[in-house]
Amino acid sequence: PDISGVEAARRIHHHLPAARLIAMTMHDEEFYLVSFLEAGGVGHIHKSAADRDLIRTIRSVLAGHVVIQPEGAELLARQVQSPQPTAPPTPGSLSPREFEVLRLTSKGFTSREIGEQLHLSARTIETYRERIMKKLNLKHRSELVEYALLYKIL
Repeated sequence: PDISGVEAARRIHHHLPAARLIAMTMHDEEFYLVSFLEAGGVGHIHKSAADRDLIRTIRSVLAGHVVIQPEGAELLARQVQSPQPTAPPTPGSLSPREFEVLRLTSKGFTSREIGEQLHLSARTIETYRERIMKKLNLKHRSELVEYALLYKIL
């Protein structure tokens, strides 16, 4: 419960590379979709999809196909077609404490565990995390991990 779907997919794929991973999610953001695919995912379906679409997705994935719903395919197409992606803000915009919270969050520690290490409350850590995400223009916790990997913070 303390890790994102992308991180769960990454761990499952690492330990069971033959597993065919499908994300059933409410997220339509291209960052999430790309991160999930990079983590080893092969299927993506929105939680609002009809049961028959889910069954079709499972069968297609089991047959060896990669399945992305039309909305996800459109997001991927836009990403591929975009002329120049904007670079994310650099870690230099973070305070030393924010940087440490980012580093520990990226390592998979919970707010409570980070709070214990830094002698702060879990709520304070969550506030730091919210501030970090706002400064770095990130929307999901899984993006913090991707960001940390990008800037070699881990």
